[in-house]
Amino acid sequence: MGRSWLDRQKLRVKNATYRDSTAPKGKPSEYYIRKLKLLHTAEAYTQTELILAIMEGAPKYWHSVINTSTLCHTVDLQDKIIYHEDALMYGPGSSADGFEHLERRILEANRAMKTPPRGKATDNPIKREAHAHLIGFHKDLGKPPFPRDDRTLAKGKSPEEKGARPCRHCGSPKHWDNECKYSKKGARKVKANFANPSEDYLEAMSAYEEAYLGETSEEEDAEVGDEAEIEDDVFDEEEPESEN
Repeated sequence: MGRSWLDRQKLRVKNATYRDSTAPKGKPSEYYIRKLKLLHTAEAYTQTELILAIMEGAPKYWHSVINTSTLCHTVDLQDKIIYHEDALMYGPGSSADGFEHLERRILEANRAMKTPPRGKATDNPIKREAHAHLIGFHKDLGKPPFPRDDRTLAKGKSPEEKGARPCRHCGSPKHWDNECKYSKKGARKVKANFANPSEDYLEAMSAYEEAYLGETSEEEDAEVGDEAEIEDDVFDEEEPESEN
């Protein structure tokens, strides 16, 4: 490999963008793999440089969905891209048909979860129907791999209070996935079992994360309000009485 080949390869890396002429209908996760392979052939990069280079070739609205400042490894970026794939595919500037297609797929996925296949008996139809209405539920999640832990409680409202599914790691409705003490071990199992997740699975995970993020933001707002009230109380106590 000569210098001219290396220069051409660097140019290919620079020009490789999401849904360019080489992959006009590619998914975000497919763009990630394609860009990463090109980067590895050009020269040695640090993990941070790889993340920045991949995001540089993506649409600007990706940055409003993925916060790269919290990512340390490219595999973390890949997880985020897979988790938010539909949001990254149909972001601002997409055609109305794209949004209608996404909405139709969501409705079809909900209908499929509510209706059992013909000729197959369900183990508990009432329980299955109830679970299908929980935010973030998906039939492919399966049974939690770890013992149920109800001692770990959510910082704000729990999943059961928000109408969301129980923790995927231990099955407890008292806390969210990220708050579970088994979350790190469970994350490795998730990566291994869902290397190529279905679209309705990603939609369910996105809805669950939105419920969790909404709860954490409400909790933070409440804490800010409490701190402000405490500061007002302290100020009132320290203010000297006015002399007549």
